[in-house]
Amino acid sequence: MKLTQANKATASPGEPPSVFLEAIGDTPLLRLLDFLVTSEDFDYPMTDIACLSRVHYNTLRTLWPQLERNGMVIMTRRVGKAKMYRFNRASPVAKKFKEFFWTVTKEEVHKRLAKSGKLPLAVKY
Repeated sequence: MKLTQANKATASPGEPPSVFLEAIGDTPLLRLLDFLVTSEDFDYPMTDIACLSRVHYNTLRTLWPQLERNGMVIMTRRVGKAKMYRFNRASPVAKKFKEFFWTVTKEEVHKRLAKSGKLPLAVKY
């Protein structure tokens, strides 16, 4: 998949980090996992994963064996010479991380809404 101008804009370094990264910390591994969880319905080659998650390709290559070993990512298919990967929804470790990811994100959003006074009254937290 060739990155379009719109996709490159998504990966711009000036973009603020996600709510999850602001709450937990902004490290290359967490950026990778943040991207993989939020894009779990699609598969990407490693070069696109690096670009879209704002992680240098060499850093991705260093972290990738750990992600594969822990069952967080899975190769889905080959397109020409490129191997396509996605978040491994079937892995127990990946399932727990995804649950943790969305719990942290939801709690942080609720905190911010409550602080700004915009939390709907119907939401019980």
